Amino acid sequence: MTTIIEEHENRNQELNQINNDLINLLASIDTPIVILHRNLSIRRFTPAAKVLLNLIDTDTNRPISNIRPNIVIPDLESELKQAIESAVTKSLEVQDDNGHWYLLRLHPYQKQDKNTDGVVMVFIGIEAIKDNEQLRNALQYERRLAAVVRDSNDAVTVQDFNGHILAWNQRTAEMVGYTEGEALQLNANQLVPDIAREEMRITSTRPKKHSLAKPHVALKKAICSRCG
Repeated sequence: MTTIIEEHENRNQELNQINNDLINLLASIDTPIVILHRNLSIRRFTPAAKVLLNLIDTDTNRPISNIRPNIVIPDLESELKQAIESAVTKSLEVQDDNGHWYLLRLHPYQKQDKNTDGVVMVFIGIEAIKDNEQLRNALQYERRLAAVVRDSNDAVTVQDFNGHILAWNQRTAEMVGYTEGEALQLNANQLVPDIAREEMRITSTRPKKHSLAKPHVALKKAICSRCG
């Protein structure tokens, strides 16, 4: 009888130790993680998940559908159920209310017998990756635009709001007589007659946000006059 009681106490101590280890492990991870039961109620979560998902300590055992997180996760319940039923990890890109991007990994929560008993939600910050992706897209757009400008049959120039010439395609060089290398050393005001400089100054005024800059009619006239 004593032996059975001692074994029972030893097992309780082991379970308590495992539970303490799990609590400390989750508390030390600076990653938002939420563990859900099979019925999609909350089993455990890390401190980092509190802010992202708007959780409090008493949310344990509450359905995840009752939570109003600070992040947009389309069709969350459907995605969670699919991860449980398929027992396959799934990844989603999601964005929080502050515009930060995360990779949401949905891992099936499996017991030792390999039966799925819930799902683990892991949020991995991918802000730097998204920034690099946006940079790549911007560079690709810039290259496409540069190709259009370079190969256009029309005279195309690009300049900043101070009149510094930034781009000068081959057709402009043929019409005006300056190579691109020479033109990049010039200011657009140098190519416009004195009488037209005020018109250029007005059209060079920085446009308001979400509006388009007006084309430089004065510079266009100057180019046409040289080719006429």
